[in-house]
Amino acid sequence: MNFNPNIEIDIPAIAAKVPSVIFQLSAIESDYQLDYISDRDFGSTFEAFVDRIDPRDADRFRWSLKKAVDRAIDWQFEGRIESDSKWIQISAELTEIHQNKATFCGIIVDITKHKQIELDLRKSREKLIDSLSSQVAKLQQNQDLLKNIIDHTNASIFVKEYRNTNGSYILLNREFVQRFNFDRERDLGKTDLDLFDAETAKSFQTADRAALAAGVPIQIEELEPRGGEIRTSIVVKFPLFDDLGAFGIGGIATDITDLKRAKQVLEQANEELEHHVTERTAELVQRNQELETTLLRLNQTQTQLIQSEKMSGLGQLVAGIAHEINNPVNFIHGNLSYANTYTQDLIGLIRLYQKHYPSPAAEIQHTIDEIDLTFLINDIDSVFASMRTGTTRIQSIVQSLRSFSRLDEADLKTVDLHEGIEQTLTLLQHRIKSQKITVTKHYDTVAPIQCYAGQLNQVWMNLITNAIEALEGVEHRTIEIHTQQHTDQVEVRIRDTGTGITSNVRSRIFDPFFTTKPVGKGTGMGLAISYQTIVEQHQGAIDCYEVSPQGTEFVIKLPTFS
Repeated sequence: MNFNPNIEIDIPAIAAKVPSVIFQLSAIESDYQLDYISDRDFGSTFEAFVDRIDPRDADRFRWSLKKAVDRAIDWQFEGRIESDSKWIQISAELTEIHQNKATFCGIIVDITKHKQIELDLRKSREKLIDSLSSQVAKLQQNQDLLKNIIDHTNASIFVKEYRNTNGSYILLNREFVQRFNFDRERDLGKTDLDLFDAETAKSFQTADRAALAAGVPIQIEELEPRGGEIRTSIVVKFPLFDDLGAFGIGGIATDITDLKRAKQVLEQANEELEHHVTERTAELVQRNQELETTLLRLNQTQTQLIQSEKMSGLGQLVAGIAHEINNPVNFIHGNLSYANTYTQDLIGLIRLYQKHYPSPAAEIQHTIDEIDLTFLINDIDSVFASMRTGTTRIQSIVQSLRSFSRLDEADLKTVDLHEGIEQTLTLLQHRIKSQKITVTKHYDTVAPIQCYAGQLNQVWMNLITNAIEALEGVEHRTIEIHTQQHTDQVEVRIRDTGTGITSNVRSRIFDPFFTTKPVGKGTGMGLAISYQTIVEQHQGAIDCYEVSPQGTEFVIKLPTFS
């Protein structure tokens, strides 16, 4: 069913004049909604409305409504109301179908007497006709009101018929007539070709046909020749439909010529202002960038000097401590073999005594039992083995400390890459064990490299320490270290299964003073110095990547020398 979207019906006003109950109902498939009803006794919702229907007629009530929705036809129903034992007649028109939504507007008429007394049928029909006539009169009143509104708006409004003519005007409001100095009675029925020059008429009709083809409203700018000048209007054109389909075009045009001129003047002034602002801003930005660059370099240089001084002092301190520890440890470790030999000699002597004097004096036997001589003899080897393990461990730590005491060395040296990594792991062993981290090493056979050993060791310390910190709070804690020899470089990959690094953080991770740690927990220089050490001092490369399903991998590439 087709309808006219331009006619607006004031339902509450009509309801006040009509003795029947007026309602509007919307349906989306089997979902119904009571949009309006003039009598609240029927309820304010569709469910409440259904509850008023007698159970004997409820199924037929729903079936009739579903039939109307499915077939897109008007809705008719007669039935009883449960509480009042009355008969009602529902007559509803399908006024709109939009996508899958159907809208019905109708009335509910009490036909109790009609059902009870067949003789009153004609009278009831006459009352119904009178009611409909009243509605028609109200509709006519609304149409007159709409025409009055159309004629008093500042926008020009028009309707053209295209089904049987080439766009004849069938409606022109007062503003349209005045704009073009037309005569409404004379010019109704004419086309654009009769009223405008050929170029303007062709432009107007091309836009009309575009709206007809689209089937929906379109908005365009049109140039209108008026009073010896060309004016600009913003025009909304929309297709009009009846039972047979689209029959014409409606349009609403608003003159925006003065607005566009004012906008052009304002835009020109803004462009000039923006040009001056841009020039001045560029000067300020350039000066600001120069100041920021200078300040950044000063801060970076200061931090690096402080860091270098710290590392130098730390190297001297560590070297001294390592030296002081190393001497007594070497003394102990060197004498362990002698002590073990002497002890074995004494144990052999004791066993010789036991062989020749199997029955010692009571006092000697008492002492043997008290000190558990057999246990002592059996356990002494384990004691010496543990002591050797301990001194060996101390010597390994001292050696690692000595390596890190070379932080202030200024000369390139040929070193074993794996040795520096192993010394770093030795110094961090207590943190690795306390967090129950599994360290997996995949070492390739790599050539020695020429490097600043102390500074490169600091890089390994920074990267492995970051990996340890990233594993805090993670269930599966693993650090993998891979080395691989390429033609002219060595590649080192340090991967962890930690919380990972987001892409926006990863893009800034090597910037000086950038840190994600809380205030006081980090300087933001560890990775910046590592980057400088690898890239600038060793002509290498360092990159950071995200690892699936979670984690981070740092890839370091260092040139090799024969």
